Amino acid sequence: MKLYKICNKISLLLHVLASAAGYFVMEAICRHSFIEAWNYMTQRPLVFAYNAAFIFTSSLIVYLFHRRVFWRVLVTLFWLILAIINGVLLLNRVTPFTGPDLHMLTDGIAIMQKYLDKQIDRAEFAKEVQDYWTNLSE
Repeated sequence: MKLYKICNKISLLLHVLASAAGYFVMEAICRHSFIEAWNYMTQRPLVFAYNAAFIFTSSLIVYLFHRRVFWRVLVTLFWLILAIINGVLLLNRVTPFTGPDLHMLTDGIAIMQKYLDKQIDRAEFAKEVQDYWTNLSE
């Protein structure tokens, strides 16, 4: 129980370190290399610190709730999912994940519901999407 009390007293410092480590992992996912992420962190420390501070600031919401571990995991998963999406997009194109991508997603869903037959086989549709992405990466 004593470790729990110590961690609570320095929780803000641990939160800063976790944000920096989390941002490093995100950069490694987006750059597809831990070495490239390390080079980015050491060559551009102010940009790295700014982005880590952005993640730190957005994750301060956990201090508003009693179940802090749950909310930390939820916020971390949110940022991790965004990093994975960005990493996958950077494999297929040069531009990163941005706001217009979200807009195109909603437009695509609206078009899909309007023009695709509701009787379409979901497995067949998933295979078509997979084939499309495979052809893009070749």
